[in-house]
Amino acid sequence: MPVNTTLIALKRYSLIMMGLTFILTACGGGGSGGITAISVISLEVTALFPTKGANWNDYLAGDDWSTASGAACNAASGAPCFHGGERRSVEVTGKTDCSGLTAADDLGAFDWVCDGSVSPVRMVSTGLAKGKGLSDLIDFATPGIKTNKVTVYDNAVAWGVTPSSTWWTNLVEINNTGGSRPTASTIYLVTSNPVATITLDNPKIALIVEPGLSITGPRVAASVISAASQDYLWIEGNINAGADNYGVDLNTRYSTLRRLTANNAINSGVFLNAASNNTLADVSTSNNGSISNNGSGVLLSNSSNNSLTGVTASNNIFGVSLLSSSNNTLSGVNAGNNSNSGVYLFSSSNNILTGVTTSNNITAGIFLNAVSNNTLTSMTANNNVAYGVFMQTSSNNNTLTDVTTSNNSYGVSLQVSSNNNTLTNVTSSNNAGNGVVLSTVSDNKFSGLLKIGNNGSSDCQVSGGTNQGLDSACLINGSSNATPTIGPTITLANSFVDKVSGDDMSNISDDILGGAVASFPATPASFDWGQFDNPYRAWGKEGSIFPNADHRGQWATGTGAGHIWDWSLLTSDTINHAVLSLPNNGSNTQTHVWLGTPATSNNAGCNAMIPGSVWNTTVCETTFLSNAVEILADGIGNDNGLCESAETCLYTPNIGSYQGSGALIMSAGTFTDGTLTGITLMQFTQNGE
Repeated sequence: MPVNTTLIALKRYSLIMMGLTFILTACGGGGSGGITAISVISLEVTALFPTKGANWNDYLAGDDWSTASGAACNAASGAPCFHGGERRSVEVTGKTDCSGLTAADDLGAFDWVCDGSVSPVRMVSTGLAKGKGLSDLIDFATPGIKTNKVTVYDNAVAWGVTPSSTWWTNLVEINNTGGSRPTASTIYLVTSNPVATITLDNPKIALIVEPGLSITGPRVAASVISAASQDYLWIEGNINAGADNYGVDLNTRYSTLRRLTANNAINSGVFLNAASNNTLADVSTSNNGSISNNGSGVLLSNSSNNSLTGVTASNNIFGVSLLSSSNNTLSGVNAGNNSNSGVYLFSSSNNILTGVTTSNNITAGIFLNAVSNNTLTSMTANNNVAYGVFMQTSSNNNTLTDVTTSNNSYGVSLQVSSNNNTLTNVTSSNNAGNGVVLSTVSDNKFSGLLKIGNNGSSDCQVSGGTNQGLDSACLINGSSNATPTIGPTITLANSFVDKVSGDDMSNISDDILGGAVASFPATPASFDWGQFDNPYRAWGKEGSIFPNADHRGQWATGTGAGHIWDWSLLTSDTINHAVLSLPNNGSNTQTHVWLGTPATSNNAGCNAMIPGSVWNTTVCETTFLSNAVEILADGIGNDNGLCESAETCLYTPNIGSYQGSGALIMSAGTFTDGTLTGITLMQFTQNGE
């Protein structure tokens, strides 16, 4: 029997139902009545991989837990590995079918699915639940690892339970001083507010700052947290670089940064240098970099195969930068109010970006400079001074899909030999200059929906090159096959929530003047730049009614009041909202050709370099479902962000980064296998605010 992937998407509903204590009330006849507890079977929690994956920071070889052999990860090989420490198992005694079975742990720390490939079936933790971290498993006072137990439910009724127990045997140690953390497989805790620098000097070390506390750099031009050539690390907590060079500076493999803030560094908040196969999840960076060094909130240099999910980068010089880095996956990135560009790729290739929101940056929302073979899906770029999306000397099949730009000087701009690129489903309106600029470029392709209008100078400016993709009237040429809608009916003036009207409950700096507004802080280092009620929000200028020139650019000293902006779509929007059809047929696909890679001409070599790709005569290519993205970190698939066979994917009905809110539910309609098979399609309960 296959793994029951459908249950992953129903976890939020199940957790609500299963958080209750289930009882039966006897009310019949003339009996005594009362409350009777349901009898449940005794079960046991074990490590899913007890030999090589028993402890936290143990890593296993393989793409995911469902196909792994249990062999330990070999970091030097660069082959796929996953974190075994998060994978626990509960054998469901006597059950041979997953129907109706769900599970939850008492701490609410993990997502659970039913694995029907064995008999009896088992419940498996696929990883930490959204918003949870290792710190949720830690008793900081004792110190130690909290006990936990699992309840298995049959059709939402408690059926079996494990005893409370400690699931890992890692040593847990409090150390509030600076210096070395030397002992492998140790979880080091910070339970005060030290001014210190810390080095992680062995593999399999975890460093956890107790929530509500922070480590502050001592201003010695160092890195607050650093590790050189160490693997399998885990870091959580608040890092205040205090004007030191870097908040977190790592040369590592197969490590995790989770629920991390890294602020106020001279250079970059998080710096991955020659680092590979690491995971950054729920990372917030702000106030990093200086004019002299062009630092970033998150900087990847010469780094590959890293996964960034849920990254916020605000009020830095650059938001998120990739320099000479390849094969990285970025999902759910919000880069706002930076003094250069929100997302910057330079000399980088084969990267996949999904769900990117950029606003109020000075140079560009998204800047692609001398890059090739990148795939960007679901992007919103508004209120930037110069460009929404800017490509310069970027050729060889960069693919941009579901892009919306508004109230920039220029919407989408391809310049200086940015050739052989594909743009699908593009909206560009209400920009001060041109909606689309194609300058000295050739052989680009526009496909899908093309909506351009209400731009200040002209909707399209085309000069130089041949087969640019569009002409000056925004009509298609060359290989383009888009369906264009051009003119004054295309406006995004009433498409977004834009300035938030009430309080943002997650942001601690938005009530200075009341509501979601503030005066520019006298000490930006202590301002809350990154915590919001949803991932589509960022600080920007107050200004007048959107869209207007007084909204564009970075909110800074001397620019007036600031406001929290929300780039969620309104239900009433007719330009970007609900315009892309449900892809419930496996032959509704797109193919991205990864030009020039890899050197080896076989499927194994191709897939090792580009997960999910296959060798086709002379190139690697990836075939993926249209109008959908892979749901990451669910323990299934290759986590490259593209929706492929046997993966659980999110239906993306809108143009832009916003694709809905609320819980995930099964999409309407039955998925029919085609070129791609076995896909489970999910969607948000709510699309539009």
